[in-house]
Amino acid sequence: MTFSRCACPFYRGEGLEETKMQAHVLLCDHAQVAGNKLFISGAGISNIPVGASTSLAVLIYVPWDQANTQIPYTLHLETSDGVTDLPSPDGSTARIELGGQIEVGRPPGAIPGIPLEVPVAIGVPPLALNPGRYMWRLTIEGVENELWTAGFNLHGQS
Repeated sequence: MTFSRCACPFYRGEGLEETKMQAHVLLCDHAQVAGNKLFISGAGISNIPVGASTSLAVLIYVPWDQANTQIPYTLHLETSDGVTDLPSPDGSTARIELGGQIEVGRPPGAIPGIPLEVPVAIGVPPLALNPGRYMWRLTIEGVENELWTAGFNLHGQS
C-alpha cells in the first residue's frame, strides 16, 4: 500500500526522515484530553471570525524507543508568508508561541515497537490580529514538518 501525502504515523515520505516522531494537528472549536483520549468538537475549522476563541487538538505518535523521556514541543503562529512577527490592529507586532513537554510511558499490554499516542489539547483565546491567512506550525524536538500544520482564515470585525 502506498500513501501519497498522508499524516499517518507509518508514512515515510518527503521530509519525514528527520525524525521518527509523527503528529496530527487540528484547529477546532473545542478540544480536551480525558482518560488519555482526545475529545474534539468542531474539528477542521478554517474560517474564524476575529474575536473567536478556538482550540488546537494535537495527537503525537512517540516512537517506542523514546518512551519515558521528556520531549519538547512548540506550536507557533505565522502568516501565510511564514512571518512570525504578527501584525495586530493597533499597529504593533507580536509572536505567538505555545508549548511544553510530553512524556509517555509504555502501558501494560502495549506491543513492542508500536508508536505510543500522546493527546494534547490547547485552548486558544481570541487573537488580536489583523484579518488574513494564518497557520499554526508544530515543532517537536526542534524538527518541523509541513504536515504538522493547521491553517485558517481570520475574518471580519470583533
